[in-house]
Amino acid sequence: MVTPRNSVCLRKEVGGLEVRRISEFNSALLGKWCWRLLVEKESLWYRVLSSRYGEEGGNLLDSERCASAWWRAIAALRRESWFSNNVCRLMGDGKNTNFWEDVWIGGVSLKESFSRLFELSVEKGVSVFDMFHLGWGENSEAWKWRRRLFVWEEEKTTQQIVDTPVDVKSLWQKDIPLKVVIFAWRLFRNRLPTKDNLLRRGILNNNDTCLCVAGCDSLETANHLFLHCPLSGSVWNLILRWVGLSTTAPFSPSDHFTQFILGGGGPHM
Repeated sequence: MVTPRNSVCLRKEVGGLEVRRISEFNSALLGKWCWRLLVEKESLWYRVLSSRYGEEGGNLLDSERCASAWWRAIAALRRESWFSNNVCRLMGDGKNTNFWEDVWIGGVSLKESFSRLFELSVEKGVSVFDMFHLGWGENSEAWKWRRRLFVWEEEKTTQQIVDTPVDVKSLWQKDIPLKVVIFAWRLFRNRLPTKDNLLRRGILNNNDTCLCVAGCDSLETANHLFLHCPLSGSVWNLILRWVGLSTTAPFSPSDHFTQFILGGGGPHM
């Protein structure tokens, strides 16, 4: 049964007066402003709000202590789930997407998936655009920590990197010896004790030589040692001639593995 109080909000065709529900109408107007905050970041009014309340990771700060009633209402609405659950974010160039706090890969934010690394991170407000251009591979400038990471924390960083190595599950084949699988897994994850890894973990110091063990005067990394060193490169050239292939040298072991799989060397049904 429709009460008289609600009947005034019905359409005239069914006996109402079409009076708007003030609370819902106000939420709709505030929701429109929340939408404009996402899509009109170059406008003058947005720059004014950014100057007054501050901005971090492409999002305006709440700053409720010194905020107007209008801005406090918008900040409260942004924290509610109904707006965020009904808005789909397209990352684009990543300038307006917070690397840690926005949901841009998978179903949850990296802050939730890797809470320990988020606490140790120096740049909590960095955008996806900035992380990408700094280089988010291992040991790149994008990763800035408050202290040196432990080995298990470095493993977490490896899991977080978007351009992860090959799917290591494809390595676990019953015909491959276990020690070979484990070695390949460590190689793809850059967990072998190459000299660059030993230097990064503090086992070697700057006074120790970190050059390739083959004596080619290049830094000893996994990529160099297994693919680009003149010694290993000559071995690969002999193998390619033996199997009758002509191809460019892959950049990394994971690229080499992918090249091998696509070339027909993978497991067959």
